[in-house]
Amino acid sequence: MDLRALVAAMSDARPGERVWASLVVDEAVLARLIRAAEHPRAFDHACRTPPDRWPHPGTPHDALITAVCQRVDDFRRLLEAALAAVELRDFSFAPYLRVAFPAGLAFDEPTPAQDCFAQDLGTGGIPSTQRHYGLRWAAAFSLWVAVDQWDRGVAYRQQFVGCAVRAAMGLDHHMHVDLTTPHARALGEVLSELGSWQRDGLPVQLHPGDLGWQWRFGPAALAGALRVWTANGTVVAIGLLDEGSLVRMGVAPSADQDEGLARILLRDLEDPARGVLTGDKPIVEARFGTVFRSLLRRRGWIDDEPWTPLVRDLRSPVETPRVRVETVGHERVADRVAVQRAAFDRSTFTAGRWTVMSRSPAYRHARCLVGYDDRDNAVAAATVWSAGEGRPGLLEPVGVHRDHRGRGYGTAITLAAASTLRDMGASSATVVTPTSNAGAVATYASAGFRRLPAVTDFALVR
Repeated sequence: MDLRALVAAMSDARPGERVWASLVVDEAVLARLIRAAEHPRAFDHACRTPPDRWPHPGTPHDALITAVCQRVDDFRRLLEAALAAVELRDFSFAPYLRVAFPAGLAFDEPTPAQDCFAQDLGTGGIPSTQRHYGLRWAAAFSLWVAVDQWDRGVAYRQQFVGCAVRAAMGLDHHMHVDLTTPHARALGEVLSELGSWQRDGLPVQLHPGDLGWQWRFGPAALAGALRVWTANGTVVAIGLLDEGSLVRMGVAPSADQDEGLARILLRDLEDPARGVLTGDKPIVEARFGTVFRSLLRRRGWIDDEPWTPLVRDLRSPVETPRVRVETVGHERVADRVAVQRAAFDRSTFTAGRWTVMSRSPAYRHARCLVGYDDRDNAVAAATVWSAGEGRPGLLEPVGVHRDHRGRGYGTAITLAAASTLRDMGASSATVVTPTSNAGAVATYASAGFRRLPAVTDFALVR
């Protein structure tokens, strides 16, 4: 029996014909049907003379995918066929959608499966000769038409097309990715982009506050330490270099599962000629980017120092600290500097560097705090950085004067920092410390921060 006749029998209106067809479809035949569905135009051309008693009102391809979708539960097997169908006119995606989302479309938030489908359709469903940023919207529109043809309510359709539009704004696997060192004039744009990546519930990764703290060495030095990866003008990854052998990475949330980008990042990190990492033991801080982290391990990068992220939800008020805390202006810079240098043995912080930092665009969304004991000694300090209203804020750095440790001042300044971030509109407060620093971990926990699983840097021994 040939394939066309089998497909016809599968779609026959008579139950007996359909039962008989189902009995002859084993896994090998089903695999052939799926492969045929991945080439819809070729299949229609091969079937331009339908077999007798062709029961389906549409094209042979319509009958084919209807039959295939009745027999496949795992939508990933059908993804290539669904993508190929994007190029067709007057085609209903309903059979594919019913397999992809057997429970229906999500109303409040797209499921991971929906986002995956929309991402693949939005970036992979356009002919390779037409792949560029603007035409990704064509795939989103195709998905809108598909959902509109599916008998669901308007709210469902609007929700799902929103998912597709977000995916269409993501990274196209076939795009060219550029690696650049930004000019100092572009630092504001980099800060804004990095701030938009900060989301509650995602791993704690590179934050605008990390760049803001680094700004104390001046905008030119900060710009020279940055590496920015862009695709058609869209920033998809940012790296902050530390002494040439360590890069702290931030990856756009939309690129979390993008293997194409992960491979490009890894190529640039492993090749010293690309101007990112040098030395015999390059280290990558990559706390976000599921595929990127997995690829690092597969390529032989090994676990390096573990770090512990901690987070505190700021929806509820923060307890009042048991010390007097002041916001630093020029009149308290000397106290801020003194605590910093007494808290970190190798600190090079100066009043001049605080001034440079405080004049930066990043510091418009930051505060420096100093805590005082009952004798008016400056005993602890912290700097907090906001990423914007409703986004996680960062504590960087936090320190207690070496002469005043063990008296609860670390907890007090941490509470003050969290309270300040809440007043600035942050949704949560985050901090990251070496896992080996058990005292710091305990301090943040005592200030109501929830300890998250430790994450490691990645090291490569050349």
